[in-house]
Amino acid sequence: MELSSPSPIYTALSGTREIRLLRLDRTQHLTDDIHCTLHHANLDEDPHPTYSTLSYVWGDPTITTSITCNGKPINITANLANALRRLRQLEPDKPTIIWADALCINQQDIPERNHQVTIMNAIYKRHPSRRLPRRG
Repeated sequence: MELSSPSPIYTALSGTREIRLLRLDRTQHLTDDIHCTLHHANLDEDPHPTYSTLSYVWGDPTITTSITCNGKPINITANLANALRRLRQLEPDKPTIIWADALCINQQDIPERNHQVTIMNAIYKRHPSRRLPRRG
């Protein structure tokens, strides 16, 4: 599967059931900048990779913030950034590995996006969405 347009953080997915997983760097404080890396995982070779899925409302797409992914800046919705900040604090002793469609799928690559939609059942099957605790 080739990328339709170049992107600073994505490398092409090669298998029909290959996905990207997001690994969040650990931090000390909730407000620290977000740094993460994307890694490929093949659901056929490893049918049970360890990750959580993140399903959320994307929020207003015009309200964005910059994070660092694969060493490069990328804009994401402020809503997603807030969720990522909170998730990395839930289990500070463990790596935070997440599949979030807005980042793990190259949204600019229509063929990739369409294909990833066809395997979402496998992506979500054994990895239920995380519910963030309510604030206050």
